Amino acid sequence: MIYLFDDKINRQKDYGWDKERFAEFSNLINPIYLYSEIKNNSDRETIFSNGNLILFHESFFDNEINVHKDAAQIRTKLNRAQENKDFQVVYFSGSKSSRKFDENIGHIPVSILYQNLDVFLKNAHLGKQDLRYLFFGENYKLEEFLENELVIANKNIEDSIENESPDCKNFIALTLKNEIETLFENAKYETFFLDKEYNFDITDEYLSNKINDWFTIEEYDNIFIPLCFGPVLSDYNGLRFALHIRCTDTLNQFKNIFLYSFVDYSQVVENKYFDILRTKNIKLIPYRKIAFVNSSQLNLTPLKSEELRREIKKVKLDPPGNYEDNHSIANEWAIHRWASALNANDDEIEMVTNKVQHHLYFKYLKTIYPVQDIPPISESDLEIKYSGNPKILYIDDEADKGWYEIFCKVLCDENKLDLHYLDGELNYLTREEIIEISLDKIKAEDIDIVLLDFRLHPDDFAALNLEEVTGLRLLNQIKDFNSGIQVIIFSATNKIWNFKALQEAGADGFIIKEGPETSSDKNFTIQAITSLINSFNIALERVFLKKFFELCRTIQVQLRITETEDDTPFADFIQDLKGHIKIIISAGKQIKLEESTTLDIVFLNGYNFLEKFKNFYLNDGDYQPTLGIDEVEINRYSFYKNKIQNEGQFIRNDKRDKPSWFQCLCGIFIDYFSLATINDKKVKNLYKVKEGRNSYIHNNKKQFDKHEILMIMDLCVSITSNLKE
Repeated sequence: MIYLFDDKINRQKDYGWDKERFAEFSNLINPIYLYSEIKNNSDRETIFSNGNLILFHESFFDNEINVHKDAAQIRTKLNRAQENKDFQVVYFSGSKSSRKFDENIGHIPVSILYQNLDVFLKNAHLGKQDLRYLFFGENYKLEEFLENELVIANKNIEDSIENESPDCKNFIALTLKNEIETLFENAKYETFFLDKEYNFDITDEYLSNKINDWFTIEEYDNIFIPLCFGPVLSDYNGLRFALHIRCTDTLNQFKNIFLYSFVDYSQVVENKYFDILRTKNIKLIPYRKIAFVNSSQLNLTPLKSEELRREIKKVKLDPPGNYEDNHSIANEWAIHRWASALNANDDEIEMVTNKVQHHLYFKYLKTIYPVQDIPPISESDLEIKYSGNPKILYIDDEADKGWYEIFCKVLCDENKLDLHYLDGELNYLTREEIIEISLDKIKAEDIDIVLLDFRLHPDDFAALNLEEVTGLRLLNQIKDFNSGIQVIIFSATNKIWNFKALQEAGADGFIIKEGPETSSDKNFTIQAITSLINSFNIALERVFLKKFFELCRTIQVQLRITETEDDTPFADFIQDLKGHIKIIISAGKQIKLEESTTLDIVFLNGYNFLEKFKNFYLNDGDYQPTLGIDEVEINRYSFYKNKIQNEGQFIRNDKRDKPSWFQCLCGIFIDYFSLATINDKKVKNLYKVKEGRNSYIHNNKKQFDKHEILMIMDLCVSITSNLKE
């Protein structure tokens, strides 16, 4: 039986392997996605039995959901099982670039595995379970063919060529299988040795370090490299190495490159790096001494730096198999750029930086999208102004890949803000579970600002309907819970319709993750970081809205639980208040701090809300006005020397002498509802509200501020807390 350990269902789908396709071979292969599927010892005994084949993705136990104390024990069992030659293990991952096969143990790139899995299983069904089909496909004999061709080529190299001393300086890379004797006296010879440090594999790090070792100090005119080197000749690693050279900034980046080969173009045309042969001054030459000599004498027009981008764009390179999509590429690119600008670092950031520096796909991107150096950013540029102790929640399924450390640098280290985050908890949850756990965290931690990644679930990248994207759905639910919680969207999306949908849903800010295509603008990284600082400054100015909407919700609850009898003036009054608080909430959602009138509208509506109490409760008698159904006497309240004065019972001096707004509201708070005493802060705030409103009406006050908004809404909460007729 074949057991396939791979934690990424979406990765399999990308390679054309869904549940239906696996079902066709259910008698041969059993896919395993979760630790829970192998937690029973009896299941493990079955899996690790002699005669079985294990296809094992190297990151299976790195997955958050598969991390378990038994992982080390299972790995040990796997290592012991593979000591038996009747038990086969093939390790695969996207970070592998070449194939290695030794008796019953193999290593293979993820793309090759899924590309050849169909052929392998069909032949296994016919009784031919030969790993060569998995490693090399239907034409697995190609490797044997190339080995034979190399032997023949080594025998047929001419011996009559005398050592040349050309004017040009040549570099010749060899392998242990090449039998080329010294051709040029004026040449440097180096050999590709497989290195234990790289697990005897031809990794991008291995090739990148070879370039640094060989081409950074001495300058050459021509570079000769073998088309075939490494454990598998049919990987044609020379093509990949040539692209590495072109995409690495060294003294020899623009030099002529000749790939010497014992096969022709027809054998390599399907290789993913074949397009490098379509670029200027990179040529495939025969594996013959005379071809070396003739090539060194060619008078080629030198490749110029301004031509490089155009030439490399001829190479169509897909993201490596260990990346699920371009979003992951852009994410690591942005982490590298931001971390460099901020001088932020941790183990995850260091891993990302290493990838960007050494992995071919990132080098390729940096070549077709030339990267400008990042201008320095000062500590003063990172300053965020705020008061109190606002709480921030960062929600991103990739937070632990370096972003959390970057935001800690900006928000915590530089500004002492309180930052919480969710990431690992989100992996492998459904969209609904992600939304639920995020909302629970927001409520439990009393979060003020949410920094939210737009796409939080793998299915979001294939969503045809924008409304299905988890980030947008979560944004809607956050705003349903409390419209005042500030939500800043942090995403690689730059599509205008995404921005529009997010804006309509109430997003309070947008920060675009930097992609390779934007890095040609040397200021983009700094502008993005500055945008982050500005977004937080604005969000922190607006956090009062969270309290504002909490007060509004409290008012609505208090009005809803107030007992009334149908078709009574009091019931109509409560209904009127319910309608008016909706108006206030609607006005609150339109608040823009840069437009003072939006604040003024909310304040004046709050004043009108309170005035409704005066209009309902005041019994305006001919001689002595009273309050409510209980006809409580009104006192003549006034404000003098920062104190509230009670000048005694309100008796009319004449027909024009009527209780003021302030006197009525004081009477309702103090005498009718018993909500405050005469020296209570609430009563003083009533006076401030009255004075502020009158000054505004008479053009002595330009605008209201957020503190006055909260003050008047707090009064509205108090006055609705103990309602009676």
